Amino acid sequence: MRFIKVLFTAVFLVLPLPSQGADTYEGVEYISGKDRFEKKIKGILHIDVEEIRFTDKKGRPIFTIPHSILTEVSASSEKEEGSFGRKMALGIFASKNQDYLYINTETTDTAEGLVFKCKKNTSQGMAAELHFYMKRASAANTQQTAEGTQVGKPSIPTDERAATASVPAGALPPAQQEAIPAGPLPPAPLTTPTIDSKRVGWTTRENGRVAYEWQAVLGNRNSKPVQLLIVLRLHSAAGNVIYDTEERVSYVEPDARTEITGTGAVQEVVALQADHWTLDISRVQVAGPR
Repeated sequence: MRFIKVLFTAVFLVLPLPSQGADTYEGVEYISGKDRFEKKIKGILHIDVEEIRFTDKKGRPIFTIPHSILTEVSASSEKEEGSFGRKMALGIFASKNQDYLYINTETTDTAEGLVFKCKKNTSQGMAAELHFYMKRASAANTQQTAEGTQVGKPSIPTDERAATASVPAGALPPAQQEAIPAGPLPPAPLTTPTIDSKRVGWTTRENGRVAYEWQAVLGNRNSKPVQLLIVLRLHSAAGNVIYDTEERVSYVEPDARTEITGTGAVQEVVALQADHWTLDISRVQVAGPR
């Protein structure tokens, strides 16, 4: 019996549930998406059972997000080119992977898409924890709605004489059907913007690197502004990908065509193997206000 008790204890240790207290994530930087917060802010993200709290490094509150208004949470680890000095010092090792956390919210008045930069290898865990609380908040709202709309079951007389004496046959009024409003439709899902035209070309060649410039015209047919990722890939004549990068586009106007441009550079040895470029869209979500 002792062996069985020890085994059960080990299972509970391996499979923990999210903490009931607040989990604190330091080294987080707010990037964009929150109304009235235009500038980047470095601080601490606190996740507890009711809400997300973003504070400065001294714990002073900046803004909060209730779990009940979360609609989507995701995380990514993206390769970023280093600064000019870092490139000069480290060359091909200048780029690094950076974690990002994306939080979408909706209320009756507005929709927002927040972006946070996080410490390495933390964004996936934060997203998983928020998914747990988001589902729990959604289930609680559904249960409250169901309890608020329950109608008591009418009692039926069990005594036949009492029933016939109080309500003669045929005296009941006809049942009336109460109209239930259909309510507004849920928002239409986002569609991926089209790439109406695109171009990539070499510009300069020096210090063992070859610079390039790309341009694309995006057609956003959504009624809301969106943010997205452009995936740029360089292929060899055999079709192999020899270089790839992701470019974030933080705001594309709704129901409009928008021209975007970007630049980058590859090692000369890579450029000599190049045959053609491809340019695609990998992720689309609602953009916050500018």
